[in-house]
Amino acid sequence: MIQVVIQIQQTQQISKMITKDLFIIIITFFLMDCHSSSSSKKILPLKSIQRIVIPIDNHKDSFIGYKHFEDDMDIGPNSFFVKDKYIFLLDPFHKNVKKIDIFNKRISLSNEKIDWLSDILVYKNKVIASSDLSNVYIYDLQLKLDGKINVSNGTKYFYNNTKGHHYLVNLSKMSIKDDVKIYDAYYVDSLLYNKLYIIKKSIDTYKRVGYYNKEVKINQKKYLAVNNHLYELPHSLLEIKAYEAKNIFVEPKRISYFNFDRGKKNLIIEIFNY
Repeated sequence: MIQVVIQIQQTQQISKMITKDLFIIIITFFLMDCHSSSSSKKILPLKSIQRIVIPIDNHKDSFIGYKHFEDDMDIGPNSFFVKDKYIFLLDPFHKNVKKIDIFNKRISLSNEKIDWLSDILVYKNKVIASSDLSNVYIYDLQLKLDGKINVSNGTKYFYNNTKGHHYLVNLSKMSIKDDVKIYDAYYVDSLLYNKLYIIKKSIDTYKRVGYYNKEVKINQKKYLAVNNHLYELPHSLLEIKAYEAKNIFVEPKRISYFNFDRGKKNLIIEIFNY
């Protein structure tokens, strides 16, 4: 009887040792996998920062407009696109498109007043601005109006896929097919040639043009994860919570970001160079 008890105790000890060893092996593989996934990405160190400060002034079109609502979303800059040394920024309160020189900080404006501006794209040397209403406005790079196109009403954003094709997607025009959300969309190339036809698109694998917002932290440093790259950040890139905005724009060697100072007296635009 004593011999049987001793054998049982020894078996239990061996079982515990095996379980412990398996646990250690599993944890080791998990940590190795996490390390390899981050180490496989190329880290881009931050080289320099440029900063542009534009005052909030609802009475001057050349400044930034902002309006707060107690029971609705606020109105403020909600999208931008960066090309070469210029930032093209939507100002829905002043109903215009702003072109900002990154180096001398001069601001030029579009002449047209556009209600409910929603998104902006610079494509094939054209500046394309969409709105929640029925018109899409097409400018040259000096913000001279080339034309406007009548499309369906609704919130419309610019998306692209992994092949680099650009679409204007109407998020207000959605149907469901086989449990997949399908949206009305337009090829951007067809818009430029004023050839309007609606296509049906699922955008599950698409993203808004230039926009990424996945931050990671490694060794107490913040990075923005973009495909196989990790861009070092000086601070977190915060979303604008008072209204929906695309306030991050990623290029291969540059990240641009805008937000407000604490008192919302100025719009702060930062350009991180890599």
